[in-house]
Amino acid sequence: MKETIFKIGLFLLIFSFTVQGCEKDEKLDSKILGKWQLLYSTGGIVGTSYPKEGHIYTLEFTDEGILIEKDNNVITYETEYSISVDKLTYSRGALLKYTVDISNDMLELSDITFSFYYKRIKH
Repeated sequence: MKETIFKIGLFLLIFSFTVQGCEKDEKLDSKILGKWQLLYSTGGIVGTSYPKEGHIYTLEFTDEGILIEKDNNVITYETEYSISVDKLTYSRGALLKYTVDISNDMLELSDITFSFYYKRIKH
């Protein structure tokens, strides 16, 4: 009897962690949707860098799982993306993976070397 109760408890514990993880994915998936404008980046040898004068760089994440990169509203790259927990993955010649943090309409994409900071400009 005790063994059965233990197994049921263990199953419920594992199930609750699985469901909780899925909910986090869905929340981040919906939070990242929309258009984001690059403010600056940090890392590497340069330290902090800003977009070239006269250029507006944007990322747009669509409901269909498409990432569209633009420079002054001209598409420079378009690819599929995926999000798992807090990791954004997409291909741009090579497979790229970034840790995602979104708060107060600000998006931070970070890897081991660089961090890119964006502000939301459209939902």
